[in-house]
Amino acid sequence: MGCCQTRCNRSRAAWQTACSTSPHRRRRATWPTAAANAEATMKPVHQMRRRLGRYLLPLAVLLSLLHPTTGAAMITTDQVFADPQVAQLANAAQDGDLGRLQQLIKAGARMKFVGREGMTVTHYALRARRHAPQVMELLLKAGADPVSMLSNGNNVPHYAVSRDNADPEVVKVLLAHGIGPNWFPPPSQRYQKMSLLQEAIMGRNLPVVKLLVERGADINYVHPISGSALHYALDGIDFYIPAYLVEAGIDLKLLDGTAPEITNPLARRQTAIEYFCETEGGRRGHDPLPEIAAGWRVFTAALAKRGVKMPCGL
Repeated sequence: MGCCQTRCNRSRAAWQTACSTSPHRRRRATWPTAAANAEATMKPVHQMRRRLGRYLLPLAVLLSLLHPTTGAAMITTDQVFADPQVAQLANAAQDGDLGRLQQLIKAGARMKFVGREGMTVTHYALRARRHAPQVMELLLKAGADPVSMLSNGNNVPHYAVSRDNADPEVVKVLLAHGIGPNWFPPPSQRYQKMSLLQEAIMGRNLPVVKLLVERGADINYVHPISGSALHYALDGIDFYIPAYLVEAGIDLKLLDGTAPEITNPLARRQTAIEYFCETEGGRRGHDPLPEIAAGWRVFTAALAKRGVKMPCGL
C-alpha cells in the first residue's frame, strides 16, 4: 500500500489527537490510555497495520456486495436490490449486455433505486466485464445517479478514478454527465474529502490523472491534513505520477497539516519533498528495483528543468 496509506492513517491520527473539539476527545488526547501509549512506541509500519485493521473490516463488508470473498457466499444482485427488475438491470450492467440494458430501460426499470449500503446500478456499471463506457452512458442517459453515495460516504466518481486499472473512458462519461474535474461529494461525517485528482493518484492511475488535469482539475488543491497532490504521489513506489505533476506545474512549496484546528505545538508542516526525504528518502540502497529507479530518473529530471535538485536520494 505504500506511503499513501500511511499518510491517510497519519491524517486520521493527527485529526483525532490534535484537531478534535470534543471535550472528551481533548481529555483523551491530554491523558492517553495505555493502548495509545503502546501504539505511540510502535514502529510506523506496526502502527499502520493496527490502524488498517480498524478500517478494513467495515470496508470489506461493503466490498463484499461487489466482490465475492473466498469461503463466503457471494451476495447476489437480488440480495442487494429488493426490486427484481433493478437486480436484473445490475446483472446486465456488470455483464456488459447492452441489448438487455436497453430492454430493461424501455420497460421502465427504476434507475435511481437504492439497495443495500446505498448501492445503485451505477456501481455495477463500474465493474462491467465489457463495454464499460457504453454501459455507463446508457444508464446515466436513462437517469441513473452519477454520484450514488454509499452508506460509508464513498461514491461512484471517487471509486471510478481510484480503482485498479481505472478506465479513462468511463471517467470521461462521468465528466460528461455533471461530474466536474474539481467535483467534491456532499458534506458527510468525514472531515474533508480528497479531490478527484488525489483519489486518482492514490490508485496510481496516471492516464486518469492526466485526463483530470487536462480537463481543468486544480493541481494545487491542498487537503488540510494530508497536503497536496504531490504529497499523495510521492509514495516511494511510482515516480512517474510525481514527474507528471512537476511537469504540469504543481507548486512545490505547498504544505501539509494546514487545517486551522491543528493546534498541537509539535505538529510540523512540510512540503511533499521534505516529507518524502524524511520518511522515504535514501532507503532503497544502491540497487533499487529497475522500474522504481527509472521513474526516479524521470522525476528528478522534471525537477531539474524547474531548477530544483532533490535534497535526498532514492
